[in-house]
Amino acid sequence: MSRTAAHTLRLWLFLLVLVPVSLFGRGSIHPQFAMTPQEFRDMVFGLPLEVQARVLRDPSVFLEMTAAVIESGLELTRHVDRTHGLSHLHTPEDLVNLLEQHPGIPVYAADDRLAAPAAMALQELVDAALQDGVRLAISSAFRDFAMQEELYAEHIVRFGFRATQQLVAPPGHSEHQLGTTVDFFPVGRRFDNTPQDQWLTEHASTFGFSMSYPPGLEDITGYMHESWHYRYIGREAIALRDRFFGGVQFHLTEFLFFHGDFLRETFRADSTVHHTDSQTVITSRRY
Repeated sequence: MSRTAAHTLRLWLFLLVLVPVSLFGRGSIHPQFAMTPQEFRDMVFGLPLEVQARVLRDPSVFLEMTAAVIESGLELTRHVDRTHGLSHLHTPEDLVNLLEQHPGIPVYAADDRLAAPAAMALQELVDAALQDGVRLAISSAFRDFAMQEELYAEHIVRFGFRATQQLVAPPGHSEHQLGTTVDFFPVGRRFDNTPQDQWLTEHASTFGFSMSYPPGLEDITGYMHESWHYRYIGREAIALRDRFFGGVQFHLTEFLFFHGDFLRETFRADSTVHHTDSQTVITSRRY
């Protein structure tokens, strides 16, 4: 974004802060959330400027799509980076062996595992790629804390501490420990611009997979671009990421990390919203 555009956007957002809360309506800002307009604005104003602008232009759609992510499970969008990590005991309960449960997925190791929803989506993705003449193979899947610790130590010995910081996540801070992340073969710059890379760039999101470390965002993600590294976050989260977060997974998961508890607390699970051409219909669901 240019300096002039950034200044204009800041001015627009500043003026919006001055708009009376009554402009957003009274009471709850959305039928699916017990959240006041002021609480909504306070939550949004921690976002990057471009994201704020998109959200404030269409808050109802933003909250409706966020509700879909909450219902699909916020565990899929758990924020993991150099600052926010996982316990050394963290292991998903629904891990499945890919070779045994999904033999159609080519794997590097016989004990490669993924969480069940990610494994099912990966099977669909691999099958679709093969239909397009692209063969995808998995180089790495779930890694527990100990495996990441060993890999991290090996890289420090080979490349030094400073270089390792850009190449490998410290133990407890790897998305692989979530059980929803895969590295496609071959790992490294050899993967760049291959038919596999190009196919995944175009189609991975259709199956709920997101490139965690896109090019040009190294200062934000803390890692160099990894064209081979994809994480399953679900189709609902992909839709929210693309509509409001500029396609950047990091911004989405960071937002949900800071505000996920509040969103869950205010979410009204017994209400859903259906849009028609002429009106919005609110219905109650019974379980």
